[in-house]
Amino acid sequence: MIKINENFLELQESYLFATIAQKVAKYSKENPDKKIIKLGIGDVTRPIPEVVLQAIHKATDEQASSETFRGYGPEQGYEFLREKIKEYDYKSRNVDIDIDEIFVSDGAKCDCGNIVDILAQDNKVAITDPVYPVYLDTNVMSGRSGKYDKETGKYENIVYIPATSKNNFVPELPKEKVDIIYLCYPNNPTGTTLTKEQLATWVKYAKENKIPIMQKDGILYLTNYIKENNIKNILEIGSAIGYSAIMMARLDKNIKVTTIEKDKDRYNIAVDNINKYHLNDQINIIYGDATEINTTDTFDLIFIDASKGKNTFFFNKFKDNLNKNGTIITDNLSFHGLVEDESLIKTKNQRGIVRKIKDYIAFLDDHKEFITTYIPVGDTIAISKRRNENE
Repeated sequence: MIKINENFLELQESYLFATIAQKVAKYSKENPDKKIIKLGIGDVTRPIPEVVLQAIHKATDEQASSETFRGYGPEQGYEFLREKIKEYDYKSRNVDIDIDEIFVSDGAKCDCGNIVDILAQDNKVAITDPVYPVYLDTNVMSGRSGKYDKETGKYENIVYIPATSKNNFVPELPKEKVDIIYLCYPNNPTGTTLTKEQLATWVKYAKENKIPIMQKDGILYLTNYIKENNIKNILEIGSAIGYSAIMMARLDKNIKVTTIEKDKDRYNIAVDNINKYHLNDQINIIYGDATEINTTDTFDLIFIDASKGKNTFFFNKFKDNLNKNGTIITDNLSFHGLVEDESLIKTKNQRGIVRKIKDYIAFLDDHKEFITTYIPVGDTIAISKRRNENE
């Protein structure tokens, strides 16, 4: 017998925008002299620009000829379109991105809804309240919401973060641990938004409560460095969830990455991610403490992205595994700006990490064998290469 997904039964008959429409209609009837600016459901109000209209006509005409007819498009989107996106949306802003990193979908709302299918059901979800319905309803259908309480109008397993006139529509950080947060800004249905500083608070919270992943501009610099220097053999200290190892391996099928991770949970997630990208032949992930692991292999690049207090130890331990013209790259030497501005330090632990990073920078600056250049991208990267005889 076919069984249904009973989570759908938890969906409520009331739809946010229908509720808003009812309230607006009631208010308008009671206050006929009041003008209402509606910020809930967005709709177009101006005609299509001429250049867009011409492109639509041209595309339609192409369908009338067997030479130019197009059926189903590639799942990634047409290459000519992705090339234009790369050129005008990224390259024009000095962002280096490969075409295979660009995916043309049918819309952000569908993507935001579909992405929950690949996330575990036991993830704790927090949403701003009110919020665009798709963020809540897709998690209800996926079984993360629990039962609906008619008295409170809320689901038992969803963490609601109020964003109303009482707090000037600025949501507070969750008071309990959550795994997924939906920030809907500009907010629908209220039309409000957050300042850059307010959004930065959420970014900081996410970094502090999630597994650390190399920042996008940092990984872009790293991958460009690998391509430009024809690097093939890489040792990574600190796999985390496998993000940087995967990004490096995907550059070239001839690249081999050995990566070490001591945290069992992160190691397991990294293994799953490597398997999903079918990179087992290129990435050798080792579970264990890098302080206790030895290797006789040599590498073109050693990437240190582990415990900041052990940077010096890892540098000294593995530098002899570096090829003659190889490079040691160390990430996170800014520590979110705390190294440059100690007034931002809030805890004793942060102060200890900052001190150790500064000691490591001094170690690099005074090193007799290596010369180091600091690159201010991401969270600051150090590029260390062996000195020439004349240096």
